[in-house]
Amino acid sequence: MKTEQVQLSQLQILRNSFFFVAYTIWMLRTFIKTTFFYSAPLVQAWNDRALDIVILICIAVIVVDFEVKYKEILLLCFICLFYWIAYATGAGGILGTVLLVYAGRKVPYRKIVCYTFVLLSGLLIITVCSSLLGVIENHVFVQYGGRVRYGVGFLYCSYASHYLLLFFMLYFVVRKRVRLYEVMLLIALNIGGYFVTDTKTDILSLVMMLLGTAFLRLLRSKKRVLQILSYILFLVPFAFWGLSLYMAKAFDWMVPFWLKLNFALNGRLDLGSKALQEYPIRLFGQKIRWVGGSAMVKDPTLTYNYVDNNYLSVTLQMGVLFAFFMCLAYGRAVYVAIQKEQFALAAGIFVFMVIGLINPEMRNLLYNTFLLVLLKPADQFEGIEIWKPRKEWKMKENG
Repeated sequence: MKTEQVQLSQLQILRNSFFFVAYTIWMLRTFIKTTFFYSAPLVQAWNDRALDIVILICIAVIVVDFEVKYKEILLLCFICLFYWIAYATGAGGILGTVLLVYAGRKVPYRKIVCYTFVLLSGLLIITVCSSLLGVIENHVFVQYGGRVRYGVGFLYCSYASHYLLLFFMLYFVVRKRVRLYEVMLLIALNIGGYFVTDTKTDILSLVMMLLGTAFLRLLRSKKRVLQILSYILFLVPFAFWGLSLYMAKAFDWMVPFWLKLNFALNGRLDLGSKALQEYPIRLFGQKIRWVGGSAMVKDPTLTYNYVDNNYLSVTLQMGVLFAFFMCLAYGRAVYVAIQKEQFALAAGIFVFMVIGLINPEMRNLLYNTFLLVLLKPADQFEGIEIWKPRKEWKMKENG
């Protein structure tokens, strides 16, 4: 019995080690591509090989940890299908994400969060300092109405702010107790990021998570209410998916309501409508080259066509099947999180569902570490968040 336990422990250590090596390589590769370090010769050579290495290591993780069970075999078949879809449609960034989400589903999430915080904060500090010292460009984005936004070393002005939002969201998930001064400090730091990058959605997203977490924690003793709420939230990503398709289809320049809404959303409805007219909806998707702000920094001659709505862009590029399972995975994750009383985690997942209506971070592992809980077994959710009400902490201290 002891021998079996030792062997199991050794396999877990090996699995976790393989995962973190693959995760590190992938994060470094993806992060650097979003900065002005992207053009360095060594970076180009690194990009050509890094993804292949990640794929090989993820395969090693799967081999080490695979269980010959019906559910495991079925899930692996779906992962292979989604990998093929990502490869066939040219979605290179999603290739590694699909494998890492699967390979990391049994790796303790608290360890992933802590490691992500250290890794990305170090990379963020290096990039921002390099831009301020003139090592790389601090690109200035002058947009409509004289809006000035700074890239601080990144190829687009929102990227640095996205990292700040992610750090704060992860902090609230793993913190045992969150005090008011911590909340105020983190909001102040996020506001500082806003003044530099002029990214309003990240501040709103952080406030939304804080309010959502507080609301769920207040309902902690209302088991029946929480159960009903978990069912409702399970359906939310499907509702957002349908709403996104409807709005892109119904948008009309001749209707004042749509014009006002399109203006409020910075032209997102118009771009979504044009994409839906240009690209048909298919079961397994199609090759699409999205040209956004960072692509135009590299090549100003390109034509902007980026669809910020994650539900719509995934449906068009990755297909209906991929979009359905993306919504299913998000819905299941928030449902399980509430059932296991992981309220900050549930609020964080929900925030990314909402963000998906106006930004693509819902599918981007670089800005969304919450992706790594989507395929976790239900029992793996327990212990991610170890928050308890103040009364229980006092009872334990006096105990």
